Amino acid sequence: MRTSKRERLLEEGAKLFLKKGYDRTTMKDLGKAVGVQAAAIYYHFKSKNDLLEQIDEESFRRFRETILDPAREIKDPEERIKFFIRNRLTYQLELGKKALLVESISPRNVKSRKDRDRDVIHFLRDTLRELAQSRGLEDFVNPTVAAFSLHYVVSQTYKWYKPKGPLNSTQLADQIIRLFFLGFPGELTTAR
Repeated sequence: MRTSKRERLLEEGAKLFLKKGYDRTTMKDLGKAVGVQAAAIYYHFKSKNDLLEQIDEESFRRFRETILDPAREIKDPEERIKFFIRNRLTYQLELGKKALLVESISPRNVKSRKDRDRDVIHFLRDTLRELAQSRGLEDFVNPTVAAFSLHYVVSQTYKWYKPKGPLNSTQLADQIIRLFFLGFPGELTTAR
């Protein structure tokens, strides 16, 4: 399958931003990487910041299509959470440092990112609430606390996980699932 010029600009832009930094990357650098004059880039993007925002938008679109939407189709809430953990973890590890680009995006785009994060948190919270109700655990853990905890544990794993370490990504996902569903001691216990 042949990639479009726009897709190549998004991919090369992400690579250059990661390698040189957002501020030090020029449109001329990007044009050279893709084999076009810098002026031709403006046919696809209004500015360098627009390119960065589009990288972020494309990343979330892929996340929604490959993880969030399919997860919503799963009837069993426990299986829905397990699917989310496994697939979000794989997604984050593949995305890796590219996720750091989000921190460089201008403040005017933060609202859309907050809305997207809120959508993920609400999905997790509602699924966890449904799971708790099905198991008679409604008063055990606040679903909002659990949703934020799960979201940030999985989404930040790429910052510390070493692919050549003792666990492969499948084993890592299994460990996170076990920790989330059973707790560190291996069974549900009430903190006193």
